[in-house]
Amino acid sequence: MKHITPKTILIYTLYALGGIFLLAFLVGIIATGINAGTAITFFVAAALSLFAFFYEKLHTALRIAILILIAIGILFAAFLPIFGSIDTVDHQEDAIIVLGAGLNGETPSKALVFRLDAAYDYATKNPDAIIVVSGGQGKNESIPESTAMKRYLLKKGIAEERIIEENASTSTKENLLFSKAILDETLGNDYRTVIVTNDFHILRAESLAEAVGFSSVTHTSGRTPLSIFVPSTLRECAAVIYYFLF
Repeated sequence: MKHITPKTILIYTLYALGGIFLLAFLVGIIATGINAGTAITFFVAAALSLFAFFYEKLHTALRIAILILIAIGILFAAFLPIFGSIDTVDHQEDAIIVLGAGLNGETPSKALVFRLDAAYDYATKNPDAIIVVSGGQGKNESIPESTAMKRYLLKKGIAEERIIEENASTSTKENLLFSKAILDETLGNDYRTVIVTNDFHILRAESLAEAVGFSSVTHTSGRTPLSIFVPSTLRECAAVIYYFLF
């Protein structure tokens, strides 16, 4: 029987990680199709598998450098949803901004449902807060995301006069920029805002909110569907790095 060494265990662990990411890629493809998140997931799966395959042929210094990068990547990917899941609201905010996500026809996607449910939970605890549902119409969407979001909240029992649609945005930055223009006109310049999105998305969304001029921002989050958790988190890792670099 071949002696199992720490190096052998490490190689098998890398293959296992590659397999986990490959599975996440396949599940993500079934759930949402080919997109940036699933593409990054496939790349990570392939990179880990190739690293494991060529591990013994690589120089020790290069092995260590790659292992350090893998460890940093895993820690960073874990940090994003953990950070986002820790709510900072005190239920004294004046406005709620719910960031849009994809639709299935005219129905909110599961990720968007989790955002809307989090917004609903908050709204029931702070009945004075107005709600901005923010999201334009995507390429494969038959209505603006904001319209589907408003319909969902109305069915949950939120009063129509509390809900304001922002239906022109096509990105997180535009979500916040256009929503701020609405809130400035509605509430003036002195108000507090809670951002609602999925947990992995909170860090960048809150950073962008501050960048576009919100002076007092808190957050509450909806969880991320398991079927898209890995692709969504990996895509967001890339987006956060890009945002802070450029």
